[in-house]
Amino acid sequence: MSFASAERLQQYLGVTAGCVSPFGVLNDAEHKVEVILDQKLQGEKCLGVHPNEHDATVWISFSDLQKVLKKIGNSVKILKL
Repeated sequence: MSFASAERLQQYLGVTAGCVSPFGVLNDAEHKVEVILDQKLQGEKCLGVHPNEHDATVWISFSDLQKVLKKIGNSVKILKL
């Protein structure tokens, strides 16, 4: 597991450093990016997530975030980080 370079962020997610969020996979049409979520977030009812812009926040439950990510089609892993 590693963080991506600025070039890869732009190539795969269409975002710049500082704007990365789970919603970045909306721009990953080939589903090459795997989303890793911390298991400590499971059960949270209100997570603040950037909608691919650093100056806005969307509030979503962990459960709903999982549903959205599943619908998008990228691989999602929940790990102890």
